[in-house]
Amino acid sequence: MSDTVRAAARRGVAPPPDFAMEVLQTAAGAGCEPLLQLLVALPECKALEASGRAPYVAAARHGDRATPGALRRLGVPWAAGDGVEAAAEARCAESVLRWLVEQGAPVGSREELGCAVGEAMRRGRLGAEAAAWLRGLEPTAGRGEERRKPEGLGFVLGPC
Repeated sequence: MSDTVRAAARRGVAPPPDFAMEVLQTAAGAGCEPLLQLLVALPECKALEASGRAPYVAAARHGDRATPGALRRLGVPWAAGDGVEAAAEARCAESVLRWLVEQGAPVGSREELGCAVGEAMRRGRLGAEAAAWLRGLEPTAGRGEERRKPEGLGFVLGPC
């Protein structure tokens, strides 16, 4: 727990509004599924889609497909920052990029994707074959998605 949150708790002040979402993204990046399970039930996570946080990209950045899979099972929607172009810029492995696309990660406009792919190639993060595949993807119409019933929980979580 950060010093800011401890100080706020001592004064009886609630943590910052996006604190739970920040922790969710950090837990995803660390691959901590038990913490993710606790966080997705918090009402503070309801605005994840519009928050700009990117839990899928945070997890996928390390070549991890298990944690993004856990996020899908828990019903966590794709957030605004979870686009395939963001994953390409974040050095995600080609196998992880392909998995994200198969799972329905949002694909930005051709311009966004082209810029991300170009930047990733300039920095040596992406090979020519993967770049060609990414450039050939069709943009998805919407960034959000409907609420999903998480596997094995028997109830529908909110947008987080």
